[in-house]
Amino acid sequence: MNVFLSLDLQVSRSQQVYMGERERFKVGDSTVFLIAERERQLNEAKVRLIESEVEYHVGLLALKL
Repeated sequence: MNVFLSLDLQVSRSQQVYMGERERFKVGDSTVFLIAERERQLNEAKVRLIESEVEYHVGLLALKL
């Protein structure tokens, strides 16, 4: 379960960085490229979280069989 907490924290932090980059863009202190990069990082963190949850549940099912 610690893996889930760690990955959830990573998603949360990536969301904060992404939103911060959007705010910087609004005031002219960032670029579309940086926003896209932060969004890509956020999506990758979300995918890692989902993949770990799937792997966990597959493992549970394997134990039940």
